[in-house]
Amino acid sequence: MSIEQFTDLVALIALVGSVHAVVMGVVLWFLPSGYRAANRVLGTLLLSIAVWLSMSLLVFHPIRPPYVVYGLKYAVYLFGPLLYLYARALTDPNSRFEARCALHFLPVLLSLLIHLFGLPFSREDYGHDTTYYLLAPSLLRKNSLYEALQSVSLIAYGLVIARRVVAHQRTIQQVFSDTEMISLRWLLWLAQLIGVMGVAGILVDLLQSALGAALAPWKATYVIVSVVVIYYISIKGILQPTIFRPGRSDVPQPADAAAGPEPASAPVEKYRKSGLEPAAVERLWDRLQRCMVEQRPHRREGIRLAELAEMLHVRPNYLSQVINSRAGANFYEFINRQRIIDAKALLLDPDQPLPLAEIGERCGFSSQSAFNNQFKKQVGTSPGVWREQQLAAITTAF
Repeated sequence: MSIEQFTDLVALIALVGSVHAVVMGVVLWFLPSGYRAANRVLGTLLLSIAVWLSMSLLVFHPIRPPYVVYGLKYAVYLFGPLLYLYARALTDPNSRFEARCALHFLPVLLSLLIHLFGLPFSREDYGHDTTYYLLAPSLLRKNSLYEALQSVSLIAYGLVIARRVVAHQRTIQQVFSDTEMISLRWLLWLAQLIGVMGVAGILVDLLQSALGAALAPWKATYVIVSVVVIYYISIKGILQPTIFRPGRSDVPQPADAAAGPEPASAPVEKYRKSGLEPAAVERLWDRLQRCMVEQRPHRREGIRLAELAEMLHVRPNYLSQVINSRAGANFYEFINRQRIIDAKALLLDPDQPLPLAEIGERCGFSSQSAFNNQFKKQVGTSPGVWREQQLAAITTAF
């Protein structure tokens, strides 16, 4: 494949990706389901990627639009802030788009302002009738160093987003029994990808600056990855359900959410401060154990901490603290332990053999995959293999 054919192919991919990003960006803006504020931020992110991809067409073809149009390439500074605000909207039930959020967009505003004054590239720099790969070494070095700053922005936001998602995953395990659809693993993977692309971008830009020559495959890879990300974000964004219901108070405070399970011997000073005396902790723990045996709330699909607390007529934060200290687990772990105990009994029931899917459903799991994953996590093997092993051991014993 010649260089001309290669650039034409990459330009076509960029064009298709841009069109798809615009369409899906508009869809997310007007999507009636899910969290509308978060959807609109994600839609704006897709539109900014579309702008950047459209500008990438100038990298592969000697098209020379008016000088001011080149300022649109700084849309890359929007990627990190918009993805961060999207993550913030999903993970923080009290999130609001305040005036200080505008600080995240200072880099793109400053870049556009500087661009209008002819820096760091003059009108003459953009006037060359040539492609990116044939730029003079001096211009290429200048461009590479400036793009390295954009990569630093991506790395920084990738780290911040990853940290927020990890904290979110700890939080939801304090209040949800099923986290399969709300753990935002896809967003964590995307943040990691952004960080990796940022690091790779810096290395490539520094290498190009040192060599004074463009590395053609890298720019093409960046465009192709961007198009893949567009499709990935579009699908995940549309399917992403609302995590925290507006107006609910069943979300733990950050201090509680970040805290892990406590040992049974933990000091009780924490509970005195929160209004729980040691005797009250024991009484609530006994009531909880009776409830789990008599009413089996863990068999309710998607049961939340607030719902279990309502059954016991106690505040959710009190119940969360008691589970953490007495069970040595968070709410998610506590409920799923009970589910696996029930699942083991049903798996070995000789009078009523049930299919695995029905057992998982009866025990409160939202899907077969959730049942399999949780069983393997706790037992070390799949439900089907475990049942075969246990039945074989029973047969051998007799």
